[in-house]
Amino acid sequence: MANRHPDELSTAEAERLLGEIHGMGCPLVVVTGGDPAKRDDLVHLIRFGTQLGLRMALTPSATPLVTAELLKHLADAGLARLAVSLDGATAAVHDSFRGVSGSHARTFEILEQSRALGLTTQINTTVTRLNRATLKEIASQIAPLGIELWGVFLVVPTGRATESQVLDADEVESVLEELADLSETSPFDIKTTAAPHFRRVLLQRKVKRNEIAGIADGIGRAPRGVNDGQGIAFVSHCGDIYPSGFMPIKCGNVRVEGLTATYREHALFRSLRDADVLAGKCGVCEFRRVCGGSRARAYAMTGNPLGEEPACAYEPRRSPRQPLDASPQNRKRLVVIGAGISGLSAAYAALKASPDSDVTLLEASARSGGLIESEHAEHGLLVEHGPDGLLASKPEAVDAASSFGLELIEGGPAPRRAFALMDHRMTPLPARLGSWSAHAILELMNSPLLSWAGKARIAMEPYAPRARERSDESVRMFFERRFGAELLERAIEPLLRGIYGAPTDQLSMRAIFPRLCALEEEYGSIALGLTRQPAAAQTTGATIVSLRDGMSSLPDAYAAALGERLRTDTPVRSLHRTPGGRWRIALKRGGSVDADSVVVAAPPWIAARMVAPASADLAHELSAVRASDLAVATFAWRRDQVPHKLDGTGWVTVSTEPSAIAACTWSSRKWTDRADDGVELFRCFMREPFGDPTDLGAAARRELRELLGVTADPLYSRVRIRRRVLPIYEVGHADRVRRIADLARELPGFALAGNAYGGIGISDCIASGTRAYAQAVAA
Repeated sequence: MANRHPDELSTAEAERLLGEIHGMGCPLVVVTGGDPAKRDDLVHLIRFGTQLGLRMALTPSATPLVTAELLKHLADAGLARLAVSLDGATAAVHDSFRGVSGSHARTFEILEQSRALGLTTQINTTVTRLNRATLKEIASQIAPLGIELWGVFLVVPTGRATESQVLDADEVESVLEELADLSETSPFDIKTTAAPHFRRVLLQRKVKRNEIAGIADGIGRAPRGVNDGQGIAFVSHCGDIYPSGFMPIKCGNVRVEGLTATYREHALFRSLRDADVLAGKCGVCEFRRVCGGSRARAYAMTGNPLGEEPACAYEPRRSPRQPLDASPQNRKRLVVIGAGISGLSAAYAALKASPDSDVTLLEASARSGGLIESEHAEHGLLVEHGPDGLLASKPEAVDAASSFGLELIEGGPAPRRAFALMDHRMTPLPARLGSWSAHAILELMNSPLLSWAGKARIAMEPYAPRARERSDESVRMFFERRFGAELLERAIEPLLRGIYGAPTDQLSMRAIFPRLCALEEEYGSIALGLTRQPAAAQTTGATIVSLRDGMSSLPDAYAAALGERLRTDTPVRSLHRTPGGRWRIALKRGGSVDADSVVVAAPPWIAARMVAPASADLAHELSAVRASDLAVATFAWRRDQVPHKLDGTGWVTVSTEPSAIAACTWSSRKWTDRADDGVELFRCFMREPFGDPTDLGAAARRELRELLGVTADPLYSRVRIRRRVLPIYEVGHADRVRRIADLARELPGFALAGNAYGGIGISDCIASGTRAYAQAVAA
């Protein structure tokens, strides 16, 4: 077509750009502009992107160029969604805003033609003072059209838009409330652009109604939303890169810096993704991580892209911050101590029970989440420094993630199998090893993991003697007695060592495998018991799922819901009962907080110090719960630097193998979206988590070089050591937990929560926190 811009991206350059976008993780690509139908290669590019695996969407102008023939070609090319604009309930309003007579009628023609072709459609509406009062009318007009999504744009004064068209803060709040009402009855989803505070409005409503839930969108819209420079970038027809189409700050060009490097490394993009650098009330708002305000509007109206959102009426609870000892009269107050996942779930349970609950969550460190910690690093890395998955068979964590709209993922590009490192070789582990079913026993008997002698010993299990007494015994003693030493050393010991951080001769059988103990008591044999139990009673597997945005997205969602009720950097010294029957929580940095009930979700050894003034006996039992250290060394290399085929999810090291690494997870093989294409991510759990991090990292690299053939310097290297974080379920642990529970019940309005009392998994901790809340407030 004539009169094209001389710097416009050529077809070859556009193809290279789509290839780079695909390398960033297959996001949604929206082809937009003044009129993208003017590109002769439009259909080709849609097909090219679709064949790469991208989700290609198009927002054309309603001009005669968008013919039925073009729409047919786009549908055949695999277009994922077509979006058209409708900016008024009448032709006069719409055509006036668009500046093109007949645009309103052409919009409906395009929608009708697209529906006939089976194209998924979307309508975009820009809200200004001109059409603000007609949103309900527009919604009623588009309801019968079968669209998937209504995209509502809150106008930003840039380009042709002026500040006179921008709604003030109170008007915007009214629009968002109206959209929230419409979202409950409309047959389509509603998404806002340049109005991330819509997420705050929805979250406030759902918390108030005790019905937290996510927002779905079949095209794959990010569950946490996007904002300027955060989850979105805009590339102009000339290749210039901007944080969004509404923020005209050029940050690079795809021909020079490239989109990937600009999005990930440019100072402005990085700042826009850091909610803690926002200015004004946005910087202290408890919703800043789920909203953040329109950065484009802040730039357009204040000149500062990190400035306060001019069109937000909400006043954060953190501005001004209420003193901790302030509590409304005639309201019972709950204080939760410790903002790991257990404490977060305890405080959130109070919020769900009553949105107006007077609950305060105190955390000693600067962040919530406890052991759950995700890091986003260069090269598209999503590094888990703590747990990297959830047990799908335990509903608490999966239900919580789903309620917050967090996306679950079930695996990665590699087969779902792991290996045992034995005799310096990788031997496949039985797939159902952790399920303890009759099928799992058969898999063991056919596995190369065990010798013929070891398999013969397992076959003799029905004839093994029962325990002489029903008292607790170590895991090692139980498995050696029933199955022999080989199964213990090659499977049970390496698996449990990475979970509990202690050898099996210290671990309690009744605390870790109560079901196997019950089978022995009832049937005299594990194998016989598994075959005689009904199929429904057998554990079918231990399916692990993860969260697409990282495990920290779950505690972050809890923290966002709690808002100012969560106080970080607030360590507690002790707590005791006052003469008036309340709890007084003394803070380490001075002052105190009074409460009617308390949940202590701190590690047992810290909880022991806190409760000593209230119960010396409880403090004694808590201090007896030992905990082990955790050291994780994480590395990333380019795929072509790793000679190993990586045809699984990682390995565990058998107990007889001399190795510094207890287990290694191939994270980029195990899960999707953990690294850029062509980059591999590895997590090594160190067998002896002591000493200098540099030495541990060097030891891990030596073994990875020997086992995987990696000799190059890593793209990413990090060693994290955490002290006393894994509770050791020692022999007699179940009895100790019962004594702790009995002593805790003697204290009115008091409860304990955490991974030391009823399981160490995330679901176990969520359940522990929920139970603790109920116990504390029951008095």
